[in-house]
Amino acid sequence: MKKIFSWLLLVLILAFSVLPVCAEFQNPSIVDNAGYLMESELSSLSQELDEIREKYDFDVAIYTESDMTSDTALDSADDIYDYNGYGAGENDDGILLYICSDTREYHFTTHGKGSKYFNSNGLKYLEDRVVAHLIENDYYKAFKTYINTADELL
Repeated sequence: MKKIFSWLLLVLILAFSVLPVCAEFQNPSIVDNAGYLMESELSSLSQELDEIREKYDFDVAIYTESDMTSDTALDSADDIYDYNGYGAGENDDGILLYICSDTREYHFTTHGKGSKYFNSNGLKYLEDRVVAHLIENDYYKAFKTYINTADELL
């Protein structure tokens, strides 16, 4: 009986060790406090971001606000990422596009594997593609381009 129980326990441990691990993200993939998007655009982009998050087990997010919460866009982006539960896995892997509408500043913050996947060349490529749409105040197109480029780089 003891051997049967031991074998059964071993089988259960092995079965659970091969099951895929899925991240559960704490935050919405997009927070538009600056009000750049219509509800339908927000829903569509959110769905695309969620698919990328699940596909790569990597947090890809967008966060906009009207008033900057820190002294710089870099500090604001990092604080929002760090203190609001963004990131996947034990190293909080991810990237977040931050935009402040009042100062018209933006920043891409990367964490964990995000620093590797979005190295200086990757960030330059991403920035070149996204900023053109930000200059034209086409935020939906900028966010769509960010999503597609992040997917491409991942």
